[in-house]
Amino acid sequence: VKLDASGNLTWQKCLGSNDDDEAHVIKQTTDGGYIVGGYVSAGDGDVSANNGQEDGWLVKLDTSGTIEWETNLGGSHNERINDLFELDNGNFLFCALTESVDGDVSGNHGAAGWSDFWIGEVTSAGALQWQKCLGGAGDDMLYNAASLADGGYLLVGSTDSSDGDVSGGHGSKDIWVVKVDSSGALLWQVCLGGSLDDEGWQVQPTADSGCLVSGYSASDNGNVSGSHGCGDYWVVKLQSDTSMEWQRCYGGTLGDSGRSIILTSDGGYAVLGESNSHDGDVSGSHGLEEFWAIKRPAVTAP
Repeated sequence: VKLDASGNLTWQKCLGSNDDDEAHVIKQTTDGGYIVGGYVSAGDGDVSANNGQEDGWLVKLDTSGTIEWETNLGGSHNERINDLFELDNGNFLFCALTESVDGDVSGNHGAAGWSDFWIGEVTSAGALQWQKCLGGAGDDMLYNAASLADGGYLLVGSTDSSDGDVSGGHGSKDIWVVKVDSSGALLWQVCLGGSLDDEGWQVQPTADSGCLVSGYSASDNGNVSGSHGCGDYWVVKLQSDTSMEWQRCYGGTLGDSGRSIILTSDGGYAVLGESNSHDGDVSGSHGLEEFWAIKRPAVTAP
């Protein structure tokens, strides 16, 4: 959907196949058009092919939303594109998760049906140039990425692996933060969490070459302290050497999960996600699960 500056509908397009399809990210391109990433479940309609189950799907639109090209990426299991970036050469970098060991996918660290972080580059016409899998033998789920001034990328998601590219795990499922260079080579990785499930949903680079990570934590040990209940927003500040500068839990006694984080002009941050709580840090709830936004000023180490 394209809206004008007043929120009025300019144009709308339905894109996909006759099965379940989801768009997860859209970016404007240097030619004024748009690149969309997500997944498709069939090879018909607007989708030219399908490798099996869910494929990652990239769609290039012109300024009016008309498809210029589209391409499906993946193997015989599931792939989902969750972030993407236009490169200086006009190509596109995609950040996804994959469960496949065939088709477009090679180097998966687990068996078919187990996820790896999956990144790769396609040309300005959608042809796959290279791809790389990062992870271990368990499930490694990539949800978000951020581009860096040095040409590299920060990737964030979750892992329950303890081998391959993954080390330093704390328990059941950890937030996994990874830095790669412009060709996808692993530069460093760090696991964050405790003995229960922890998931990272978004990463934001900071001016001191560190980063902020937002997500969910059900833990109250390991790296996590200050839990309010069965699951909290969890915000972590990493320094440039990957050490944890500080961490904060926000929420109530029921499940709360911080999805999106932005840096604010006062040096603080704001987080948006969902909350089921009616106590602790949460007030004004209308019923069951709701949007919950929090704003914090600049936070320093305790």
